[in-house]
Amino acid sequence: MKYASYTKRILSSLIDLAILYSALVVIYYFYPDHYNFGLDITVFFLCSISYHFMFYKNQGHTVGEKTLKLKVVFTSKVKNKNLYYLIKAFVISTVYFPFFSMRSGAAAFIVGTIILQFYPKIREKKILIWDLFSKTAVVEEEK
Repeated sequence: MKYASYTKRILSSLIDLAILYSALVVIYYFYPDHYNFGLDITVFFLCSISYHFMFYKNQGHTVGEKTLKLKVVFTSKVKNKNLYYLIKAFVISTVYFPFFSMRSGAAAFIVGTIILQFYPKIREKKILIWDLFSKTAVVEEEK
């Protein structure tokens, strides 16, 4: 099992971000009179959670991870996988949509991820903060 590199993980996140934010742009393009930024970001925050949760639950990876041939695996036995997928989806969405969640919360998750990299076992598995909370890791799919 080969853990996914940070580069591939960032690229897969950028693909997922492009998908999520492009939906927001499309709505503003087709409905220019409709403008309620707070409501829209709240809806897209919830859509982001749903997007990640459903893809993790049904396929084990998001579109971005599938494109780069990555998948999410659990690092330990868990009884309720759906709960951990939901936790992962929530924390990722907090970082993706810092407008809805508190910006300081998103910053704390990012700083926490950086601090985690000082631990050799975590750095070896390339664990990010949402992986730690959800007991998962991202690996490259075997060919």
